[in-house]
Amino acid sequence: MTTSHARVRTEHASDYLIRLSKDWARDIPALAFDDRHAVIALPGARCELVAGDKFLDITLEAGSATQVVLLEHLLSGHLDSVARDEGLKYQWSFQ
Repeated sequence: MTTSHARVRTEHASDYLIRLSKDWARDIPALAFDDRHAVIALPGARCELVAGDKFLDITLEAGSATQVVLLEHLLSGHLDSVARDEGLKYQWSFQ
């Protein structure tokens, strides 16, 4: 498995985690979340979100680096649409 992680600085981490999880829960029945933690099980991949004070930690796992990069783009694009005008910054790092 290939893993990528980003810590996104935001005052609204829990709000964004909840909104993203509710949006995706309609299409991903195996999605489990509360106001501080979400686990999104995708075919051949996994995404974990942890909302802290002033940050949102994102960890992605997939079978290849290509899949992880695609997930980075998918997740960051959706978070950007949830965050609207905040201008979130992602610095992804492979682990």
